[in-house]
Amino acid sequence: MEENLVSIAVPNAPAKLFTYRNDISVGTELTPGQRCIVPFGKRKVIGFYIGPTREIPNSEIKSIVTWLEPYSLFSPKMYEFLAWMAEYYLANMADVFQTALPPAMRKMQRPSYMVTVNASLTKLKTDIPHEIQKILKSGKTFTPRLTGSLEKKYPGLIDLLVKNGMLEINYGQISKRLLEQDISTAFSYIKERVEIANIKPNKEQSVAIEAIINNHNKFITYLLYGITGSGKTLVYCHATKAAIFQNKSVLVLVPEIAIAGTLLAYFKGFFGKDVALLHSALRRKERLAIWQAIRDGKYKIIIGARSAIFAPLENLGLIIVDEEHDESYKQDDPSPRFQARDAAIMRARICNIPVVLGSASPSIESFHNAQNGRYQLLKLTRRPENVELPLVRLVDLKREGAPGNFPFFTKTLVKSVNESLERNEQVILYLNRRGFS
Repeated sequence: MEENLVSIAVPNAPAKLFTYRNDISVGTELTPGQRCIVPFGKRKVIGFYIGPTREIPNSEIKSIVTWLEPYSLFSPKMYEFLAWMAEYYLANMADVFQTALPPAMRKMQRPSYMVTVNASLTKLKTDIPHEIQKILKSGKTFTPRLTGSLEKKYPGLIDLLVKNGMLEINYGQISKRLLEQDISTAFSYIKERVEIANIKPNKEQSVAIEAIINNHNKFITYLLYGITGSGKTLVYCHATKAAIFQNKSVLVLVPEIAIAGTLLAYFKGFFGKDVALLHSALRRKERLAIWQAIRDGKYKIIIGARSAIFAPLENLGLIIVDEEHDESYKQDDPSPRFQARDAAIMRARICNIPVVLGSASPSIESFHNAQNGRYQLLKLTRRPENVELPLVRLVDLKREGAPGNFPFFTKTLVKSVNESLERNEQVILYLNRRGFS
């Protein structure tokens, strides 16, 4: 029986695993999700290690060309989550893994390594070869080519230097200037709303906050059903504050990038620079730098749209899905096609943490789950300081439809518009579809 056979998932290919021969030592045990370069047809592509295999295909078994990193980019819990997503949504595992990485990391490129500021040769108990000592003292970057040759000579040593804090990984060749700068300055145009930190929760908000905080170490799905303007954001901030106090990280999902900016303003007012925004509208290198900063633990709170569900947060303590009813959470194309709200619930289940679904008009399925006890329902029925809700009237077109060419302008509508115009006020008419204005 042939040894050293491994299962590799390949992106943009049939949703199955391919068998390769591994003759390359990386100095450590292979871990699921580890990236490699493999021959696939007439080209070479990135593949993801899934595990060892005894399955021998009928065709020729090709060998792995090289490993891009001596470890997996995904934590065990993140790998479990991505594997679930591939199985549940009938997607190719490699397509899911690729989606979880920034676009700049989807190329066949090894990372480089930079010498850290606090690098000290006396930290290591093992002897460091003289040629590596010279590079460390000079402060030069370990280029992908240099790293490849050194790993062949000294398997596992580069990984050891990283684990001991002497080298810092640089994926996608980000400039040293971009890595060292405060990434939060990329969002300096969003001004913090400092007033939110001084607002005291009312009774309903306090009940909701306490319910979430008291169950921070177990999986529970909360449906925060609050009318518009009832202060759901304040509940989010206080629940996040409790998670941060426990040294946990928090993921906040929003349906659209515009809403992410609004929510970031409130969270910045509450938490300062500990918050980062992650979304697809960022420049490639900015997005990569933020991804790496998250992975390095520089940010504890991440706010983002659908793709932020893949944020590499460690020690996750809370997930919040704002406007959970919004259809923008569904990704139709490209693969993987998934529902970010449902995926957030599963990620919370895997991490054994609470997840909060917030909405003023919950989706039918979420409200049904709350009614049946699968979700815990938290209600906010009042606005702060008892501010009155606007009067909403439902007008039946069958009874009040105007005759002639304007069947949708009811008598009530025409009267209200005329009265507003007489008072020199403005009027907004909302239509149910774009293109009808």
